[in-house]
Amino acid sequence: MSGQIYCFEDYLYLRELLNKYKSILLFMNFPLKSIQNYGKFIFLGYFTLISLLNTVSTIKPKENNVILFMNIIMLFGLIQLLSRLHSIVVQDEELNHVLEWIRTLYFVPNCNIMKNSAEFHLKNTFNTLKLISKLLSISYMTSIGFFIVKLLITNSIIFEFPQIAVSEENFWIRHILQTIFVATTGCVLIFTDLFVVSIPLYFIPALNILLDRIRNLDDYLAVNRKQNLILSLQIYHMQIIQNLNRYSNIIYNVFVIQFSTSFFLFLGTFYMLRKYQEFFLYPLTAGILFQFSAFCIFGEFIYGKTERLLTELYLTKWYTFSRNEQKILSMMMMMSQKPFGFKAAGMYDINLKMFVQVLKIAFTYCTILYTIT
Repeated sequence: MSGQIYCFEDYLYLRELLNKYKSILLFMNFPLKSIQNYGKFIFLGYFTLISLLNTVSTIKPKENNVILFMNIIMLFGLIQLLSRLHSIVVQDEELNHVLEWIRTLYFVPNCNIMKNSAEFHLKNTFNTLKLISKLLSISYMTSIGFFIVKLLITNSIIFEFPQIAVSEENFWIRHILQTIFVATTGCVLIFTDLFVVSIPLYFIPALNILLDRIRNLDDYLAVNRKQNLILSLQIYHMQIIQNLNRYSNIIYNVFVIQFSTSFFLFLGTFYMLRKYQEFFLYPLTAGILFQFSAFCIFGEFIYGKTERLLTELYLTKWYTFSRNEQKILSMMMMMSQKPFGFKAAGMYDINLKMFVQVLKIAFTYCTILYTIT
């Protein structure tokens, strides 16, 4: 028998928030039916157009390296945004499956130890998510604000407007359009990043709950031997692995784009900070570091938790279990022999080691580039 734990309202809040983000990104609440049907392609088309305008501007000669760098930063940000939007639009049904699985985490067997464990981990996760959301929003909004101010102060244009001539009369028209483009890109990037970051965060409490159940398995069986607890434990374990694989497939392109662009973003920001020390570079660098580190930290936690499963299963009093229970436990141990980890392009492990390596390589190339120039 399953029971609802006390922090279920946290899930309802999270689901409502994610649904709001999704409805904004996919134009789901627009009054016109035709727009509702094709609304999910509006932002994709809009940001594809902006990307083309930015690309045309980037390949043109620039007055100085700072303006060129701002063009490149904007282009990489748009590429990252398009990869996230594409995953949310195309994999909408798969995302709903993962969200429904997260809902099941809030229903646990009528056992005080299990309920206390689930409530503790899920409540901590929700509080962590709120903190990450605030930090991410502040970091991104600060970067966007300083970026726009720098463009206005230096009268720099990072988008090519074919129908608007470059003249003093059109100064404000070009800058208003440019500010709208930059601001909407930043705001939608916040929505997509919060959406992408929120879901993997819930795999950590799921794995912690599983580890707690394995550690207390002997106590559970002493009281509830007839309730097939080991079988339910195996099902719970398989659901976690299944949804980890599902989510990894959903954001495969996001990982590829993120880690392809992050190295060049770090290289560029480190070089520009050392050579020019522009004020807008400091919040920008902090935002890039925050974004990249979030993926690596989540990857590190998930790998470490899945790696721990095999040890915890072996430390149970498996020799006292029935023959069928031992078979189920051995199957779980076989599944746990290879820890799960997110990978970029299916090859590179996403963890703190990658974070340090990317920073080291970027800093090394930055030093060489600075010496040469």
